[in-house]
Amino acid sequence: MLCVTALFSCAPVFVSYADDGIDDIRFEQSMWDKDLLQIIEDGPYLLSADLEFDIAPPPHNSSEITKGELAELHHMAEAERSSYTLERIHYEHTGIKKAYEIFVSSGYISPLDMKTIGMISLIDRDLDYAIMKYKKHFLRPRPSQLDDVLPLVIENPPHAAYPSGHATQTYMIALVLSDFDPEHADYYKQLSLDVAHRREIAGVHYPSDGVAGRKLAGLVLDELKKNAVFLKKFEETKVSFIKPDVLVDAAQRDEIRFDDSNMEKIWSKIVESGPYILPSDTVFNLPAPHKNTDAQTIAELAYLKKNASMKRSDQTVQKILFEDNDITGMQDVFEVAGLFDKENFKTMELFNLVNKELKYFLTERKFEFSRARPTELDATLTSIIKPAHASYPSGNAAQLYLAALILSDFDPDNADHYKAEAYASAERREIAGIHYPSDSEAGRSMALQIFERLKNNPVFLKKYEDAKTSYVKPGATVEENTAGGGEEG
Repeated sequence: MLCVTALFSCAPVFVSYADDGIDDIRFEQSMWDKDLLQIIEDGPYLLSADLEFDIAPPPHNSSEITKGELAELHHMAEAERSSYTLERIHYEHTGIKKAYEIFVSSGYISPLDMKTIGMISLIDRDLDYAIMKYKKHFLRPRPSQLDDVLPLVIENPPHAAYPSGHATQTYMIALVLSDFDPEHADYYKQLSLDVAHRREIAGVHYPSDGVAGRKLAGLVLDELKKNAVFLKKFEETKVSFIKPDVLVDAAQRDEIRFDDSNMEKIWSKIVESGPYILPSDTVFNLPAPHKNTDAQTIAELAYLKKNASMKRSDQTVQKILFEDNDITGMQDVFEVAGLFDKENFKTMELFNLVNKELKYFLTERKFEFSRARPTELDATLTSIIKPAHASYPSGNAAQLYLAALILSDFDPDNADHYKAEAYASAERREIAGIHYPSDSEAGRSMALQIFERLKNNPVFLKKYEDAKTSYVKPGATVEENTAGGGEEG
């Protein structure tokens, strides 16, 4: 049974790869929307219906690649479903009729630039045909057809997964705009990558769907440019393209970074002391934050300003100030929420241990990226508190989510409550104006990766199991906890 619009990923339980017939699972034609099948029947507009593009088949359902991609989708579901991202997923799924509207709303295409919009619309007929042709050819199942506990943000679209339509359509637009305005090509392409990635966060696409979509977009555009009538119209549109105002002085704006010089000596001591358990050269999959002028950053800033005007109630501000000034450890946030009993001395010791480990790797990356705080990019946004270090990744989000992961393993019945409290605390830092939602998502991603690595360390694992065995669940008596202590959920 599928969990639609779920916030947290259940533990990965994939369809058994030992089962005969796993590679026979497909997104069958009977499951398709008839209007989409009609696109194939109608055929392309400029290109030949017989034209074949070099699109490799998707990985087999039973392949290690697919297993890895499904595990990656679970990681995204855990770490990257902030309120902002969920809002964007729904907008890009049902809030638009055409892909170019995403670029218009981001300020990358002027709504007055009817020639560019017309050019994209002209391309759509041939592109949509190619997308649906290959979707029908490969019939790749949606991820949740192979992994029946992967929670979805939106319902599966009524057509096959490969290649991704959103990735193909938005990357085609990015390629066109990059040809018209090469100086800002990276910004157009990044917007497309972000849209495609959010479809993965939503649980409806594998990462390889997007890779194939981007390749298909490039191949279709190359073929269209071989058509003399199309090329003439394309070059005419290029001359009249209205460059976006939001990208004026982008290079200078992207140079704005957080000045860590005042804290450098303090933080350097943390880095010099090294981690306590993991090797200092442990590699984490954490991408660089978006550029200051990327559409993602601009949209996140608008989201933060909206939240600042709507969500700064007295109660929320009090919680923000408490979590910034008054807590002595990760457990305090959960205790105030009624989710932690301070009789759990071994768990608190474990929190202190993992927090020291986390602090090293977080500090290293904060210095590496030196991402400016939101108020440094938008003077109209006010902040309730003023941290003295860079923005990305969020330390608060990482620390609390790591604690939530530990508590969820100790007490699976309350896992959603622990994780929801960690998410809520991170969102309050966004309401405070000091973190972008992507800071919080990166912090949770760090927490997940560190948690996975620590549990593979025998020394840590012994302390972990000791704390787990003695854990007192919130609201439980010592006798109740002893009766069920140490049982795995």
